[in-house]
Amino acid sequence: MPLRFFVGGGGYDFDNLVVKDAVTAMRIRGPVAQRIHGVPDGTIIRLPVP
Repeated sequence: MPLRFFVGGGGYDFDNLVVKDAVTAMRIRGPVAQRIHGVPDGTIIRLPVP
């Protein structure tokens, strides 16, 4: 799983990746995917950090 999401400017290299359990990864990525779905490129998105 990327530490910094690719759509947020994260790189496609090993330094940006970390191993996570599949369920944990889906719980992290799900809300992000819902927020960015259908949003035009360049839109500023604020995600709450619990």
